[in-house]
Amino acid sequence: MLSDFNIRATFVLFITTIIVLAAHKLGLMDTSFDINDGSPTTFVTSFAEGVANNQTFDEGTKITRNDALFSARCSIREISADASRCGVSVAIGYNSSLKKHELANGFDLSKYDHVEIDATLDSPNQNNRVRLSLRNYNENYSTPNDFASLKLNSLNYLPNKEFPSKRIEFNSFRVEDSWIKEGNISFEDSKVDFSNIAFIEFVTDDVNEVGDYWLQINKISFHGQLFNELALLQIIILFWLIAIIFLVARQSKKLQVISNTDALTGLLNRRGITDWSYKKGTNLQNRRKGFLFYFDIDGFKKVNDTHGHSVGDELLCELGNIVKGILAGNPNMQNNIGLSRLAGDEFVLIISRINKDEANHFAALILEKLSSPIVISKRLIKVGLSMGISSFDPSFDEFEDILSRADSAMYCAKRDGKNRFRVFDDHVRDAIYRRKQIALNIRLAAENNEFSMVYMPIFRAVDLYIHKVEVLLRCHSPALNGIGPDEFIPITEEFGVIQNIDLMVIETTFKHMHKNKQVFENSNIKVCINISAKELNNVSFTSSLETLLADYRINPAQIEFEITETSLVEIDEQSIKILNQIRDMGMSLALDDFGTGYTAFSHIVNYPIDCLKIDKSFIDDLTEKNEVKKTLVKSILAIASSFNLETVAEGIEKDEQFRILKELGCGSIQGYLLSKPISWIHFKALLEDQDGRGSIIKIAN
Repeated sequence: MLSDFNIRATFVLFITTIIVLAAHKLGLMDTSFDINDGSPTTFVTSFAEGVANNQTFDEGTKITRNDALFSARCSIREISADASRCGVSVAIGYNSSLKKHELANGFDLSKYDHVEIDATLDSPNQNNRVRLSLRNYNENYSTPNDFASLKLNSLNYLPNKEFPSKRIEFNSFRVEDSWIKEGNISFEDSKVDFSNIAFIEFVTDDVNEVGDYWLQINKISFHGQLFNELALLQIIILFWLIAIIFLVARQSKKLQVISNTDALTGLLNRRGITDWSYKKGTNLQNRRKGFLFYFDIDGFKKVNDTHGHSVGDELLCELGNIVKGILAGNPNMQNNIGLSRLAGDEFVLIISRINKDEANHFAALILEKLSSPIVISKRLIKVGLSMGISSFDPSFDEFEDILSRADSAMYCAKRDGKNRFRVFDDHVRDAIYRRKQIALNIRLAAENNEFSMVYMPIFRAVDLYIHKVEVLLRCHSPALNGIGPDEFIPITEEFGVIQNIDLMVIETTFKHMHKNKQVFENSNIKVCINISAKELNNVSFTSSLETLLADYRINPAQIEFEITETSLVEIDEQSIKILNQIRDMGMSLALDDFGTGYTAFSHIVNYPIDCLKIDKSFIDDLTEKNEVKKTLVKSILAIASSFNLETVAEGIEKDEQFRILKELGCGSIQGYLLSKPISWIHFKALLEDQDGRGSIIKIAN
């Protein structure tokens, strides 16, 4: 997109071009040279030629303005066989150091294209012509004391008393053949030339009658244009070309700045910080290492949800200003600092030529500065940062490699409790390597069919009737021995394996339901399947579901998908669209681990949720004496009831917990008190053993 300056400059250039062309057309760019307007004419001679003693002439003189410039009166008494002429010669460009009749350098008339003269000739024959000659001096073929050696650029014309003014174009002149022959002039020098005119001559031509001749010159002026039309167009084109090159270069530079700058904060963007790090690496003479700080805002989604995206944007800008303010305290380091907003709430700070202690000091300063609430739009907002730090050699390390190491360190900082920083070291490297190995082993386990399903019954609290079952994933790969779902599921999400795992679990469950169709139809049980938050941004997820439902002829009403409450932290319009598509297909949705995330109660109504599963952390200390826990659970159940949501309490391990939940009105319970995750065979047996009232387990009073 063109900048305002470029648009204005182009408009000004266009208008200027129109004005220049119009001025040229109107003659405002014309130029002229009038012999009578202070011209350096030196002397004038009038002469007549014929037989000696039979001719007379009067010398013409230069007279005042409004009178004739030059005149010559000649009485021809006899026609000479040699020559009979009457005329006026005007010398221009006189050099005072020369004698009166010596030749001198003249005027350059090549910039003119025509001459205008006002001249009359009285003669016995009114058809007598006048030869106008512009004599050119050139040291290659002219000699100072030889008038005849001047190049003779001439033409003949007929003066008219009624219309004395005459316009004569320069392209009408020709070089006299006599001059070429007499002077033995070369072809190159014989061309018409107006570059150094020393004399202007008016001479009667072909005098063939005796009598009185009176030649009077009233005006001689040369006219032309500062630029002819072609030259002017060439100048305009050249000027436009220079202007375009300048504007394109300026625009290119501006676009480069824009392409390297984050539009919101004015900091460098990802491309900008990459270029900066490359230039800094190639220009550094000192091999001293630098450090990259990679950080983001803890709970930034909560700020957006609570205060709005405009406040979130202001927070990002203020964070950039705070970091710049901290760095401004070190003016000697300004050329070694690059600050960037990569995306969202992710920032990168690069400081070259510092040591580890200085890097730790800067990280601590940033975290300390942000430990106090920030005023944004008259609101006090408390935030924290998780930061990863990686050292690098700016002459050798690639930016993406440095960033990857800092990202790994930031992940460890978040895992350790957030609002802190970690420096990438061997411990971080080992932790990342372990996670990568787990991700690789998960892929291999999926390929080798080393996963199986177990079933966790969900009971109605009122009569302990099994009306739902949660399908849980178990891995039997020796390489993953001792690594449970709580650890390997987040890793599959981090390394992009989770989508394959989700579809594998869903398809395996559907296949099993199809195989045991009679059992599921008779029990009318609902199967609960956990899906990753990644599926909420997977646009092909719902189409895959439709295909699997059709392939295995599954009743959608018997399927419930569980998503964790933390999945809603990063939810957007696309995620809500996918959730609605799932419900539109006839399946239900449950919010797992409710109470552990940042979801505001008021937001639940905006999400297409059918069931809340109260997290085990609310159940563990639930006793008659613990009024705080009872109040919290009671509040959750009341909120769920107001939104017409089912409720399931997870982690029931004690009789007292069960009784309190039942009294508070919790709809369903799940936990080791009633059943651990069991195989399909054992779960099938439980279903078959349910009596007519649906109760298979007795809880002691």
